[in-house]
Amino acid sequence: MRHGHDPEEAIVRAVNDTKDNDTVAAIVGAAVGALHGQNGLPARWIDNLLGRTTDSDDGRVLELLEAARVKWWRPA
Repeated sequence: MRHGHDPEEAIVRAVNDTKDNDTVAAIVGAAVGALHGQNGLPARWIDNLLGRTTDSDDGRVLELLEAARVKWWRPA
C-alpha cells in the first residue's frame, strides 16, 4: 500500500522486507501488475519474457493482462 504508485519499489520491498517473501511478492506483483499493466514494470524485468505459462500456450498472457487492466481499472 505504501508503494502502490511505484510497482518496482513495491515488489522489491515485498521481496526484501517480508518473512514469507515469495508469497508476499507474488501477491504484490499481481496487484501492482493489475493496476499499472506491463508498462508499469521495469523493461529489464520483462524484455526476455515470452508471456507463456506453458510450452504449448499461445503466449498471450501479457496481452490479456493489459486488456483486463484497461477494461477494469479506473483511477480514483
